[in-house]
Amino acid sequence: MKTRQGVMIAVLAAAGFGFACKPNPLAEGQRFMQAGDYEKAVASFSAVRDQQPNDPLVHNELGLAYAKMEKDGEAIASYQKALALQPDYPEAHFNLGTAYYRQMGLPEAEAELRKAVELRPDYVKAHNNLGLALMNMGRFPEAEESFRKAMELDPQNEVYQENLEYCQGLARSTEENLKQYQELKEEKEKAGKGEEKPAAPEKKPELKEKPAPAPAE
Repeated sequence: MKTRQGVMIAVLAAAGFGFACKPNPLAEGQRFMQAGDYEKAVASFSAVRDQQPNDPLVHNELGLAYAKMEKDGEAIASYQKALALQPDYPEAHFNLGTAYYRQMGLPEAEAELRKAVELRPDYVKAHNNLGLALMNMGRFPEAEESFRKAMELDPQNEVYQENLEYCQGLARSTEENLKQYQELKEEKEKAGKGEEKPAAPEKKPELKEKPAPAPAE
């Protein structure tokens, strides 16, 4: 019986009934990505896309290659196509949200990154980038919550701790500067009532902070 089964397996393998490893059509483009040759990666992924236009993975990979070339418009279009084909694709939502964030399309970035963490609650990079988008909109408590979630998921990553501290510092500076600005404005309004010469326009004190954190990729 064992001999018979062995013969049958050999016959099926020879006939090509799925025992060999299936080739990965994206492998060449991924190799170019790893080598940093993004132009060739775009060409390779584009060729696969033309053969498999309904594969969301291909469009997502092509978007990543465009993003590396800083072709944000093409990257966004590729991610949107991936999501049109597969709306519950968390990586494509993350990539699209990150692309929007780089263009400072903050409400759009928030929407996509929230969708990514909704579909994949343990998506640590999406929590981090969502925190960055919220922070840039001045929504500091929500941003802190996102950074804390990222830290909870990846306690060893110091970047998330640094982003949380940056956010907390920015929140304090903003509050202090707005308070100072309001006090100065009120003083000038009181002093300027009897003045003939108009007072110089007020200028908000500038925040002196280190460069803003970069989004995770």
